[in-house]
Amino acid sequence: HVKELLKAIDEYKKENHFLIRVLSKDSKKGHHYIHLKTNLYFLDRFFELFKKYEVGISASIDLPLRFHEKYRVLKSGKSTLEKTLKMIELLSAYPYFKQISTTMTKEHLNVDEFIRDVYKLESLGFDMASDFYIMFTYQSANAQGDFQMP
Repeated sequence: HVKELLKAIDEYKKENHFLIRVLSKDSKKGHHYIHLKTNLYFLDRFFELFKKYEVGISASIDLPLRFHEKYRVLKSGKSTLEKTLKMIELLSAYPYFKQISTTMTKEHLNVDEFIRDVYKLESLGFDMASDFYIMFTYQSANAQGDFQMP
């Protein structure tokens, strides 16, 4: 189903390329109109398809990486860290727009460990100054529904 969705978006891009270029503030920077946020777990399955359609990819990982191992687990309880690290390496070779984002809570405040893992990602070729985003989370008084920080 992903393939059909990307084909439909690609057709829309072709039919509306001028309008998209005019309206896109990032068109000169080469940013892409199809973009997805992913945990990367199945990147290897879709890598060539994403390249074909020039999909921008935003990887969502937990830093320090030990938190990724703790929180990003399969239903069986198995950690996804080893595979995710392989997929991060694969993403580093991706020729189109890519970025990494992470969420921080008070549990993540080991700054030295966090910085070490940022440098690890940078060593794979990621631009950690321009294409790395941190979202800080906390228990907001305005949280919607039953949201509770762990």
